[in-house]
Amino acid sequence: MSYPFHMKDTQHPILAAGAFCVLACALLLSGCKSASPQDKAHAAKETFVRPGTLAATALLPQSAAATPSLQNGMLLAQETLNAQGGVLGYPLNIRFVLVGPDDPEGADALKAALEKKPSVLWVAGDLAVYVGPELIEEPVLTAFLSEYPPVPSLLPLGVRIYPNGPALCQNVFDVAHTTDITSVAVLYATNPVNKSLASYLAFLMQGDGIRVYTDQFSTGETKFDMIADYLKRSDIDAVYLIGPAPDCDRLIATLDKTGYPHPILAVFPEPPNDDALPALKARLLYPVPEAPLDPTFVEAYRRRFNKAPDRMAAYGYENVIRIAAAAQASHARDPELIRKALLADKAAYAIPGLTFEKDGDTSVPLALHVPAGIKLPPRIPPRVDNMMQKQEGPILLLDPYEPIKTQ
Repeated sequence: MSYPFHMKDTQHPILAAGAFCVLACALLLSGCKSASPQDKAHAAKETFVRPGTLAATALLPQSAAATPSLQNGMLLAQETLNAQGGVLGYPLNIRFVLVGPDDPEGADALKAALEKKPSVLWVAGDLAVYVGPELIEEPVLTAFLSEYPPVPSLLPLGVRIYPNGPALCQNVFDVAHTTDITSVAVLYATNPVNKSLASYLAFLMQGDGIRVYTDQFSTGETKFDMIADYLKRSDIDAVYLIGPAPDCDRLIATLDKTGYPHPILAVFPEPPNDDALPALKARLLYPVPEAPLDPTFVEAYRRRFNKAPDRMAAYGYENVIRIAAAAQASHARDPELIRKALLADKAAYAIPGLTFEKDGDTSVPLALHVPAGIKLPPRIPPRVDNMMQKQEGPILLLDPYEPIKTQ
């Protein structure tokens, strides 16, 4: 299987402010080379890690909104595990390293991580779009802390313990699929993950016979008059937004001024919680998790950091706890066995309702938030079967800087 782009081929500088990190779980081995009879009781442990410290490295961006929350959640998980005896009897020691603009695509970070022959590698944010293809043949369990790419179609050893971008797209696509919407505009904030999600959503729409118009806007943009004017003059039935909540709020406020009457939906990794976003909350439909964060985790986080956690902190905690539990259960260093144990784990940690599909992607129950007074077009029988249901084989990764083909 070939992919239409390669990390080393792209010349686009990204991630200066994008949220990404690479976490490499590396094993530092020392001690005896062979087991004595007295060591037989520890044989299962030593198949995963021999006497020494279970070390992990977290490479985080110098400037990223999610970095503090992710790091706090991981630190809390590490402290919790070590207070209980570590992983298979050995302490977990996460080394956090901030990555600057001198390594904008994470190539150096990835190379250094793989040189340590890790069993587990976490890849987050925009970085996942670029380094994912580099990991296809690597014997490492890759856990994505990113909404995209679609994990099962990319890596046989891939998992996602994070909001599932393709599933979010499917959730909001279903609104169009089951109503009388025949044309949509997909507007996204410019970065590789958002562009890839927009491409994925356009793919779903076009497969259902829906006309798709796409456009992009810059993060922090304040003037949306040209986009609003086009939408007002067009026959588009609905707008889909992919981007930061404050930007979406400003765009919706501009659409309201023009009298745009149609539904506005969004693909958000987590629900907006800022009371200063009145336009967004009054007009926007978006998927939200059905269950709140685990109260035990919330209380532990509040005691440790003197503030309530957001969902990014919960996902940081969830990743470390679940991977450690899988290593403990598998008693093996083999990433396939760790992955198998991870997917079989039905325990609840920080995020209630989080389970895995058989392909390794996260499944979190979602409900569609519909503001009061907003009415969707009447439901009608689906026009055609969803294209995703017909497709055979994996989904190709899309070059985030190639134009989206629309119809």
